[in-house]
Amino acid sequence: MGTQIAAGNVSNGRDALGVFGIGAAVGAASGAVMGGASSFLLNGGNNLLNGNGFLANWQQSVKSGLLTGAITGGIAGGISGYSEALQQGKNMWWRTEIKHGRNQWSFFTSEKPYDVVDFKLMSGDNPDLKMDCGPATIKEVDNYFGGKRSFNEIAKKIGYQEHIGTDALNVKNELFNTYGGEQVYGADVMNIEYVKEVAKSKHLITIYSENMDKGIPHFDNIRKISYYSNKTIIKLRIGSYTLNDNLIFKHGIIFFRIIGK
Repeated sequence: MGTQIAAGNVSNGRDALGVFGIGAAVGAASGAVMGGASSFLLNGGNNLLNGNGFLANWQQSVKSGLLTGAITGGIAGGISGYSEALQQGKNMWWRTEIKHGRNQWSFFTSEKPYDVVDFKLMSGDNPDLKMDCGPATIKEVDNYFGGKRSFNEIAKKIGYQEHIGTDALNVKNELFNTYGGEQVYGADVMNIEYVKEVAKSKHLITIYSENMDKGIPHFDNIRKISYYSNKTIIKLRIGSYTLNDNLIFKHGIIFFRIIGK
């Protein structure tokens, strides 16, 4: 097991747990065999000294030796594993690499984000008209920039129709004409320094997707972006998504920076 870890053959928690299980099984098996064999020979020797047959009571003796050997072997294996993990700087529980935000004693080993940008958006939903993403998105933007427009007022201006929705161009025009904005690229949103500058400027990032919400067009505001070493997670009103080129292409996502006038 130690050889596999040192060689870099353990790539995730499941592999580590598997390697740990194999090592424990080997240690227990070795201990049990040695314990059973020792007990068998010792029992036989005592039998001969007492004038009994060599095999007398051998089954009970072997069972006891197997159990004792397995326990002691497991303990020895655990101590060895602890020592290896300590020396190699690995996680003490799973002997995996220690990821950002974790330490050697962390039971949960998944990486924590190295940076998070939270726009602290207030919900724009209204109990009368909360199903349409267009008015909801604009209302959130209006709240963010200190506006006092009602949800129903916004819905009426952009031509919202119940059970039908709103034309996407109406939503975009209302955002740009009322609050000001510009289209940006997905690469910008995945750039932590760019997004920090957006948040510092008290701006927002709004998205439009052709089919993200159950296959229908959708407007939303990014609430939070979490940056990891190998991925970027965006939190929207409808859920959280791993932001990458595949997601952008698959759902036809367009990003807008809303600046507030």
